[in-house]
Amino acid sequence: MDFKPDLTLFDMINIVIGSVIGADIYIASALTAGHVGPLSIIVWVIAGCIATVIAIIFAYCSYYVPRVGGPFAYVSQAFNNFFGFLTGWSCG
Repeated sequence: MDFKPDLTLFDMINIVIGSVIGADIYIASALTAGHVGPLSIIVWVIAGCIATVIAIIFAYCSYYVPRVGGPFAYVSQAFNNFFGFLTGWSCG
């Protein structure tokens, strides 16, 4: 079996992304377990439920406000551009 002696840009990008995501998952779960203990599993389930609700809200917002801009566009449509600016500024 022969190995390629060099890595492409695609290979390097995937190594970096995998390292960042993998390290974040392991470090975050270890810190949570260290602070909360065995209840950290419940904390992760609650966080997953909250993330799912937020994803569903963004899906509905993108359906009803079909504009580019994410949270800025949604809040600008609902209220006005000033509050949209504050939302975009605080989220970005």
